[in-house]
Parts: sequence; C-alpha cells; structure tokens
Amino acid sequence: MPLTDARARELLGVLSGFSRSLQALARNREHTVSNTRIGILKAVRDAGPLRLGDLAARIGIAASVATRTVQALEAEGLVERAADPDDARAYRIALNDAGRDALRAREEWTAALLREHLDDWDDADAATAVEILGRLEHAVREFGRTGQAGPIATAQVAAR
Repeated sequence: MPLTDARARELLGVLSGFSRSLQALARNREHTVSNTRIGILKAVRDAGPLRLGDLAARIGIAASVATRTVQALEAEGLVERAADPDDARAYRIALNDAGRDALRAREEWTAALLREHLDDWDDADAATAVEILGRLEHAVREFGRTGQAGPIATAQVAAR
C-alpha cells in the first residue's frame, strides 16, 4: 500500500523536529563541528584520499562548499593535501592523525550521548531505526541525485 498523504505529512513533521533536535545537539560548544565537516572527515577516512570533486560528489555538496570546508579543515590541521598519483595537476584530500583523533572523539561523544538519551532502547530498536533511516536516506539521496523518487528494497540498503 502506498504512503498516504496524511502519513507523509506526519513523517515530514517528525523529520523536521528531528532535524531541529540534531541542530541543537550540534550547537554543543565543546563538540561543535558542522555536518559538512564531519561528512568530509568520514568520507576521507572511509574511502582514503579523494580528489576534491570526488569528495564533493560522495557527500552530496557543491564543489565550492567542499573547497571552503577543506581549506578550513586544512588550516585547523585535520586534513592534508596529497599529490594525485594519477594526475600531477591535481591533489587528493587525506585525513591525518589529528583529523582521525578529532573524528573519533566526536563519534565517541555522540555515541555516548545517544546511549544516555536512548536508555530505554535496546539493540533491536536501534537496528530497526538504522534500517528505516537508511532506506529514507537512500531515497532522499536518490531523489536529490536524479530528481525522481523511487522505491528501494531493504536488502539494497543492507548491501551498502
């Protein structure tokens, strides 16, 4: 059965509230790092050194935003530019030890915060949330990439 208009609106309301809550969480002074910065740090950690354009595409941001953010991360000593072995004119962005440490600290802090505030959740609840939010993220990303919404099977998300 397709999603009804009423349920879609209800979902949108919950997601809007969820987004506001995440933004409030991100304003924590000790651990304030923008989602774009975290996305870049995670992308280069997970994929290894990336060209700027590939990095921007991987996390779904404009190249100009990637450029400014990488410059700031580089100035803070969290990433480094490395020569591109495939193209002497290009460079790749690489995570350094300070960037790995900063990302690990942020992830540990966030995980502890979640465990503290989701103390009535068990691993099964979290697994269900991961599955559903993963499907939602994929559908939204696909819509942003193609301009067309489309269904996705849970197995496709689990395979990512």
